[in-house]
Amino acid sequence: MSLIACDSKPQTTIRTTINVADQTEDAELREFLDLLVREAQENPNSPSLRGDLAMGYDANGFKEAAVQTYKQARKLSASDARWPYLESLAYASQGRIEEAVETMDAAIELDRDYVPSYLAKGFWLIDLGEYEQARETFELTPLGDPADVNARVAVHVGLAKCFLAEGRINDADESLAAISMNETSPYVAFIREQVALAKGGYVDSRLEMRQSAEPGQLIWSDPIAGAVVEYTRGLSGESMLAQRLIDGGRGGDAVSLLESLRQRYRDESHLVVLHGIALAVSDRQEEAIEVLRGGLSEFPDEHLIHFNLGKLLERAGQFDDALSHYDSTISLELSFVQAYDAKATLLINQGLEHAALKTMEESLAHRLPDAKSAYLIGILHGQLGDWEHSVTHLSRAVELAPTNVDAYASLILSLSEMGRYDEVQTLTERALELQHDHPKLQRAIEISNSNRVYVSE
Repeated sequence: MSLIACDSKPQTTIRTTINVADQTEDAELREFLDLLVREAQENPNSPSLRGDLAMGYDANGFKEAAVQTYKQARKLSASDARWPYLESLAYASQGRIEEAVETMDAAIELDRDYVPSYLAKGFWLIDLGEYEQARETFELTPLGDPADVNARVAVHVGLAKCFLAEGRINDADESLAAISMNETSPYVAFIREQVALAKGGYVDSRLEMRQSAEPGQLIWSDPIAGAVVEYTRGLSGESMLAQRLIDGGRGGDAVSLLESLRQRYRDESHLVVLHGIALAVSDRQEEAIEVLRGGLSEFPDEHLIHFNLGKLLERAGQFDDALSHYDSTISLELSFVQAYDAKATLLINQGLEHAALKTMEESLAHRLPDAKSAYLIGILHGQLGDWEHSVTHLSRAVELAPTNVDAYASLILSLSEMGRYDEVQTLTERALELQHDHPKLQRAIEISNSNRVYVSE
């Protein structure tokens, strides 16, 4: 990638400099941002100093100011792909995906060899439901360096997600086959489970609950975005950096940063949580448990410490202790629905469907209506033979997510068990219009037809 190393021949002069330094109470961060603003103001023709200011805002969470300042840097140096690239990432961090895609196209136009541009755009298009465009983007990714394994994995996973969403299960399976089975990323495992479920057509509530959990994310080398990290300052900025390091698979670096932060900011309970997570993702489970248990002695009412300790204890096979900490999490923060989901998952894995169902239903008072929880509750009722309540919740799932063919398939099965075949017929026609060759739907239709023949005989 060709980067602009000097400030020669600016297209224009930027006289207005955005200044949001006074929006933070962190003295270290405020002083740093003031310096960047002053340098940009004193050198209005400099794209690099304007970009420095944008990255300072970006690294420390001032995303809208970052977007506007990246735009200024682009005006000063229209040939530098860094600024539209970073602007697009800042849009995405605000959930402005359409704008992110549009701006990333400008970055790609300036540099067609920078692989992360294609990867980011491809996954954003998946988020928008634009699967054909996403596939085209992944297929155009210039994977020239065989050593860039993570980028290749991301391309194959991206293609598999597109194929899966389009009902092309065999193509999804073939795309994943190109990834080594030694690849143990939680995200890759998550996609493999989804494809396996689609191929088998069998609904296992334990698998459904696992799929509702956060699978982590894919990582790949991104030197341009990595450079933004160097502009992080203060507690809030360094905390965000620690989180980004964890999300990017650099748990060891996050541990070192968090040890320093905890020495400097002893009253911040969220640093204990991040410290434990960083140790856990670095495969230092026992140390992570020790850190979180120690954190509870300092912050006994911090629900996130209880929750993350519960997750680690569950992973260690200490199920009773894990349930105890999930219960403590819920008692401290009734609206923290992730704790209900984690508790229900553990109960299901222990064969305690009644208790799991009770836990999920208790969570409904504290969460907005969502298709995923309605679907899971409907499946649990069905596994317990309570078809009437299963139909109620699965109908709600279909109402909230009218294109979810899995929910249609499960609802068809439950209605079939109740002998409500007229409704089965209507739902089947609607579901087939959405996706004719969906394996789970085809199996539901076969079972429903078998039930109808058995009853008529």
